[in-house]
Amino acid sequence: MIEINDDETASRILTEAKQATGDEREQMADAVIAYGEKKAKQEYNDADKHFSKLFTDQAYFEQEKATNTAVLESPDPDQAAKRTLIGAYMEHKMGRPIDTMSYQVERDAFSMSAYGQKNINDGQLFDFISGDYEAAKED
Repeated sequence: MIEINDDETASRILTEAKQATGDEREQMADAVIAYGEKKAKQEYNDADKHFSKLFTDQAYFEQEKATNTAVLESPDPDQAAKRTLIGAYMEHKMGRPIDTMSYQVERDAFSMSAYGQKNINDGQLFDFISGDYEAAKED
């Protein structure tokens, strides 16, 4: 079985697989697919660690908030930061983009699905998500 550990190797094997035949081609394709799945899982886990820190470490949250000019210039920077974070978190969990126009509907559907709560505000949902990450730290 072919094992791939980096993008360069994956690219090379993918190129070689185009000229290969039979079992060799299938093994190369399987190796590239396995690498892609492994990489996607690692990227998801890395993003989840970042979200965990944002939701549970106030200093880290404030540091990240300070780098976002749009958030800082909003009438309520803390609320804007939480809304932005929740939107990114939902995109991460659902694996798809959420546009600004449907944010509230998506937030309500997400909070109902995840927490059995509907019509909650961003602060409340932020607290629910933070609670999940805090509980996971204790396990």
